[in-house]
Amino acid sequence: MARRLARHRRDRVAEQRFVIEGPTLIADALAAGLRLDYVLLAIDDDGHPLTDPIFEESLVAHDVEAYGVAKPDFDGLSSTKAPQPALAVAPLLIGDLDAALLRTLAEPFVVALVDVADPGNVGTLIRAAEAAGAHAVAVTGDTADVFNPKTVRAAAGSLFRLPVVVFATAPDLARALAERSIATFGARMDGSLAYDQAPFAGPTALLIGNEAHGLPADLRLDHRVTIPMLGAPESLNAAMAGTVLAFEVARQRRARSVDPTV
Repeated sequence: MARRLARHRRDRVAEQRFVIEGPTLIADALAAGLRLDYVLLAIDDDGHPLTDPIFEESLVAHDVEAYGVAKPDFDGLSSTKAPQPALAVAPLLIGDLDAALLRTLAEPFVVALVDVADPGNVGTLIRAAEAAGAHAVAVTGDTADVFNPKTVRAAAGSLFRLPVVVFATAPDLARALAERSIATFGARMDGSLAYDQAPFAGPTALLIGNEAHGLPADLRLDHRVTIPMLGAPESLNAAMAGTVLAFEVARQRRARSVDPTV
């Protein structure tokens, strides 16, 4: 099963499971309270695991079942060319927007991905969202699978701690945000509002669009924000732009916590 889960989204959906590759990410998952189905460990010719004994002890401490797999067979399970010596199978994480927002007294802050196609960009944006203090990530449309192994690796543990909420369509997402009085700020090259002038102190949703085409032209937005370019590049890629915007939200909120009149 692990091989299929690592390679095919349809199998992850059917089984409601995904894989976590590497001792560091598995340890992050356990620290975040995830319940793992089991862990596979690469073993040498003498049957000894190739992982650190401290990692193996942590699996025992968390009551996680672990099974040894011969290194050549283990390497065939992973999605990478140079696999790390541990792989876990875990239930999919199902996020809920209202539950995520109830966990904080701060003004809501959501990072929403609309048709972001590259798994590495999706994972990077989830990581940046957590680092900037977002309360949830929302994904919709043709956004890459958040449980793709490349996404899981790029998120660097943030996927286990930050709720990720899936919406069927971009209009569904926009409607859900409007119903909760969360203002939508769409990142657009033709935006009329410079990102550092946007009013991010209130309830905020940053919407990041497809790498090539941006956000859908007919998507309802409260504000269209842009990152002015001083050099020759016309724009930043989706992960870079989203990170810049997320940390501008964090900067404004940090400034307001020091001086409420800001």
